[in-house]
Amino acid sequence: MREGVHFGLPHFAAGYMRNWGRDTFIALRGLFLLTGRFQEARYIILAFAGCLRHGLIPNLLDKGTHARYNCRDAVWWWIQAIQDYTKEAPNGYLILKDRVARLYPTDDSPPQEPGVKEMPLEEVIQEALQRHFAGIAFRERNAGYQIDSQMTDEGFNVRAGIDTKNGFVYGGNPWNCGTWMDKMGSSEKAGNKGHPATPRDGSAVELVGLCKSALRWLDQMYKDGYYPYNAVEKTEHGTATLILIAHLIQAPELFTAEKAWDALNVVKETLVGPFGMKTLDPSDMNYNGYYYNSNDSHDYKCAHGFNYHQGPEWLWPMGFYLRARLYFAQKVADSKKAVAAAVEEVKAILSNNYQIIQASPWRGLPELTNRDGDVCPDSCPIQAWSHACLLEVVCDLQKLQASL
Repeated sequence: MREGVHFGLPHFAAGYMRNWGRDTFIALRGLFLLTGRFQEARYIILAFAGCLRHGLIPNLLDKGTHARYNCRDAVWWWIQAIQDYTKEAPNGYLILKDRVARLYPTDDSPPQEPGVKEMPLEEVIQEALQRHFAGIAFRERNAGYQIDSQMTDEGFNVRAGIDTKNGFVYGGNPWNCGTWMDKMGSSEKAGNKGHPATPRDGSAVELVGLCKSALRWLDQMYKDGYYPYNAVEKTEHGTATLILIAHLIQAPELFTAEKAWDALNVVKETLVGPFGMKTLDPSDMNYNGYYYNSNDSHDYKCAHGFNYHQGPEWLWPMGFYLRARLYFAQKVADSKKAVAAAVEEVKAILSNNYQIIQASPWRGLPELTNRDGDVCPDSCPIQAWSHACLLEVVCDLQKLQASL
């Protein structure tokens, strides 16, 4: 792949840890689309499409030939990035017709040379949806110490699908971590080795939202004549069941404006730090806001950095929080007052992060901070999605202020 995202420096700069699926597509809109780098974005989308296997986008790309398919969220962030591309790039919908060279035409095929099996991107998207609806279950190749020295045997079993009773995407088990909160315990002394700190098996809330977003978009693309499919199919006991995409998105909106605003106020009081978002409510018994990967204590909750996503303040979620603030401020009853307060809050937090950039020898934003914005020495000092998600906030703020 000619273009790509180095996820974070220096820890994720080379080798198999350099290129991550979910992180690439969370960062793609802010780093590539809003900056007008449409060709690079297109190459990245198509390159990962070529690596689809089991209906999933790789977690760790590792040249594609040694990719790990052990996350269930990358595929949904990938589809969201394609949606964003169609909206931001000139004639962006044409990407759906671009040819994709499939590295793995079937789940069990060896890596193929470019040109052996090609199909348009729209077929790859449909395959991902179809596979989820049919149900995904497989065991990672080369399962064991050679690909993950910490995981227990059960953790190598990957499962994902759609619950047809409620339409929610689901997956995982208590022994693996298939979303961005992917810390696997590694301390025998503290007893957390092989234990996911935040397994999130079941229906992770952001994946439910991403799935709904994908279906709404594809339904509209079908109506507009840009996407050829309006259904996925599942066969059980010889009977084919068609589920129309339009039917899956007939549910009311996920949030009313007032309830969303109330929830955002709780988030502000509980989770918002000066630069990033706490990853756990401080009142939770598992909260620890200080991440040290070198911690070699007997403390189960933080030994070997077990609390990576159990308190430390990550910057990339702050982007989504601030964008939600700006969006819902315009929807509540006293919108004028709410917008003014939201703009003030957004500017203050962006200013805080600007100070980090100015002071950093890397001239960038870190992966995370410790509690209340304290410097975390074990964090990447510069991280792709931290920049991307806050650039999206800057864009939204500029648009809002231009409309006032």
